[in-house]
Amino acid sequence: AELGWTFLDWASKRLSEAEREALGRVAGEAVASFAPLFSRACSGDPSLGVMACDVFDASFAQALARRVDEPLRARGISIPRDVLASVAALASR
Repeated sequence: AELGWTFLDWASKRLSEAEREALGRVAGEAVASFAPLFSRACSGDPSLGVMACDVFDASFAQALARRVDEPLRARGISIPRDVLASVAALASR
């Protein structure tokens, strides 16, 4: 995962504003792909190593903000706010 940030740091000076916007849209599509995880009933046996939904959902929302959105924004790449809000709202139900 760190290699991606290293690559973006290296490429940063070479990226146009349009390319940064495109990367933000692609990142938004990747984030939106997680929405179905929060749309279905929670299942899984914790004794099998499955994280409880209330723990997973909160952890996902925090990781999305801290480990994906913040580092991208620091590099001038913005995930569409509506995508972030939508997935975060599903994760916090």
